[in-house]
Amino acid sequence: MSAAAGGGWTRALARGVRGRCPRCGAGRLTERWFRLRATCPRCGLALAPEEGSWTGAVVVNFALTGAVFVVTLVVLVALTAPQVPVGTLLAILVPVSALAPLAFLPVSRTIWVALEFAALGRS
Repeated sequence: MSAAAGGGWTRALARGVRGRCPRCGAGRLTERWFRLRATCPRCGLALAPEEGSWTGAVVVNFALTGAVFVVTLVVLVALTAPQVPVGTLLAILVPVSALAPLAFLPVSRTIWVALEFAALGRS
């Protein structure tokens, strides 16, 4: 079944952002924060079909973390300009950079499953 038959890229990606199966839209693909189910509980879609398939999820996580970092940096610099307190920036940005990848882990995985499903139309 291709992504077009199931509603296209937009639907698959929206389902991935919500942590749902990109094929059927059924509920939670995560068992725990750091653990994704092997298959969709409703339609049986394999979520990690092969070794190394999570490389893309790492890229998605990196992009989301980078976006949060840049937005936080821009907002903080805009609020404190012209005398930007570097110590305060570091005190805020270091924890953001350390915690954001952990916060985005489940959603980065489900987004990657959705992108992979939409691109490859795997069943």
